[in-house]
Amino acid sequence: MQKEDKLVVESVPEEKNIVWNKIVTISIIVLLLAIIIALSLSVYDYIQASRNQTNFTDTNITDIPPINETPNPVTSCGDGKCNGTETYVNCPKDCKRPIVNENCTPECANKNCGDNGCGGSCGSCNSTQACNATGKCVNSETCTLNCTGKQCGSDGCGSTCPPGCSSGYSCNSTGKCVSNPVIFSGPNISQYGITWYFDKAYEYGAFVNGDYWVLDNGSGVNITSVGVDRGSDLQLIVNPNATNLTGINFNLHHLRGGQSLITIQNISGFPTDDVNCKSQKYQDVTGTCHIPGSHVLNYRAAVLTIVSTVPPSNAFRPPFVGNEKPIILASDLEISKLPKIEWSGKPSASVVNATAQKFKRPWIDYQVGWGARYQHPAKNMAVYGREYGALTGEGGLLLAYNYTDNEKRELLINYVQYGIDLAYSAKSGTFWPGDGMHMPGRKLPLLFTGWILNNQEITNTITILPREKIQEDGQAFYVTENPHSGSVWTFNGTSWVSDGTDENYDIFVPNPNPSLDPAPSNFDSAGYRKHSGWSSFVYYGHANIANKEDYSEYTSAHKGLPEWGIRHYDNPRAYSGLNWSAIYRGDFDNSANGEALAAQIYGLRDLWNYNAFFDYMDRHVEIDNSGSGAWKALRNNYGCTWTRDNPSDAYSNGHYLCAGEKYKCTWQASVCSDCVTADSCSDYSSQRACAYDPCNLGCNGNC
Repeated sequence: MQKEDKLVVESVPEEKNIVWNKIVTISIIVLLLAIIIALSLSVYDYIQASRNQTNFTDTNITDIPPINETPNPVTSCGDGKCNGTETYVNCPKDCKRPIVNENCTPECANKNCGDNGCGGSCGSCNSTQACNATGKCVNSETCTLNCTGKQCGSDGCGSTCPPGCSSGYSCNSTGKCVSNPVIFSGPNISQYGITWYFDKAYEYGAFVNGDYWVLDNGSGVNITSVGVDRGSDLQLIVNPNATNLTGINFNLHHLRGGQSLITIQNISGFPTDDVNCKSQKYQDVTGTCHIPGSHVLNYRAAVLTIVSTVPPSNAFRPPFVGNEKPIILASDLEISKLPKIEWSGKPSASVVNATAQKFKRPWIDYQVGWGARYQHPAKNMAVYGREYGALTGEGGLLLAYNYTDNEKRELLINYVQYGIDLAYSAKSGTFWPGDGMHMPGRKLPLLFTGWILNNQEITNTITILPREKIQEDGQAFYVTENPHSGSVWTFNGTSWVSDGTDENYDIFVPNPNPSLDPAPSNFDSAGYRKHSGWSSFVYYGHANIANKEDYSEYTSAHKGLPEWGIRHYDNPRAYSGLNWSAIYRGDFDNSANGEALAAQIYGLRDLWNYNAFFDYMDRHVEIDNSGSGAWKALRNNYGCTWTRDNPSDAYSNGHYLCAGEKYKCTWQASVCSDCVTADSCSDYSSQRACAYDPCNLGCNGNC
């Protein structure tokens, strides 16, 4: 039993030793594996570090210093530029840590600076040099790198701006990539039912507004005939102007680059094709019906431009008037200037498209005077000034509303094309004086076009015209005691200019030179001079001669009142006076309120430079409770508004409301008792009033 016990006792230590030995062996194996893994990682890090240095040998990268070792300081560190001796190690503020990319091959061939394509650099330039777009160091003292806002073109230092243009695009003069024009070739071109036939196939294409050009390759363009899809009676005009309505002499068989061929089809012989008009009447683009001969003479028109070089695909058609044919690009449109006004009455996008079509065809409008309506092709444009002005105002307002740029695009292109044509018509001598309702609607498109293109030449064409040559400004005025320098009075065959007689004043003053007409029978009891009008119509002071209506006269209480007269600037005695129902007054409001509101929204009031027009529109809309829904919803959001002292009196003088503040001017006879009299810019208590400057004190926003 003891032996057995011994055997049992002795067997226990032997089993423990075996287990212990196994534990030790496993521990040694684990330790060896850990050592092997650590060595492998060290080797891997070494290899990676070697690869890093191989990839970036040209970047001045140094070894990362040991922990607690401070990199050498760089005096320019922190200026936002990684240059000179700066590296990620000694200036991590300015220099980026290199990106390890085993698959990237640096591209530094023929480069001594700039990006190497792998997150590193091909080198740096010294302090007097700059790195251009091709990786060359150039002398920064003799050239200035300029690639801001450019996609292509010269960088100003002998190279080009990146990224450059891809296939199918070319670089324009502003450094933007534009699509190459689509060029066709053929023996004829058709547009709007008019076809030009050539003696052979010519290269041709379209401007950004859709009108066609044909290329003169040096030997001229030979048009053998012009046809229409119906009717006849064509008129061909090349490069006309205000004093030469039929244009220059030209040879249809040898048209040259720089010539614009206007083809107009007369309405003669056309049966009416407008179901909404009665027999023998024609609708213009506004839907207004016109009687052939007495209201309208022309049916449609198209313009073909002969060019010497292929124009860019985004070029506007050069103006058809005159000999100047500038190439103006749609890429120059500063579309970001357009507001995006949202309001409950905003028309649908389909209205924007429909309005764009009304400006699609060329508006032929270079003739001076009321006879210009006979020049206007009914299928191209508004024929009569009342609808003309209303449509240009509507187009201007639609461009201010919250539509997408794409929804606005066609209207913007067509509206600006029309403005370009107007500008060069004005340069050729065209102007649009006040006379009935024939000539409104030109000033807004002109100012808008110059503004949206930032083109001072276009802006100047309208701002340099005296106010009597713009209908809106020639008819609106402030009532004054001063004589009208342009007035001429004739008595017994003798003419006097500003002779002091009552007809030369808005407000009557006694005749300072009674010796000119001493006969008492020539004056009424109040001292107003006797005049004779048509058909022996006798009147005193001011009257509407055509209607044989003697007007009530202005008094000193009306001084400074914004008013309207059909031909106030050049004939005030015959057409101005206290008569709210005066002929054409209501038409003026309906035509011009869109123009006035659009100009306020775009901030063009100062550029318009005639405050009487804007104040009169405020007055008219208030009295007649007229104006569009847009006017009522939006007008008070811009500047100050003119309003009457006595809301129940149409002839009351008035004052200005500027976001709740009230102002009156020293040159007004306003009786507003709680208004601030603005005699200097410091009298305006808000920036809004100061910026609008209703009393025209010349503040320019500085008060």
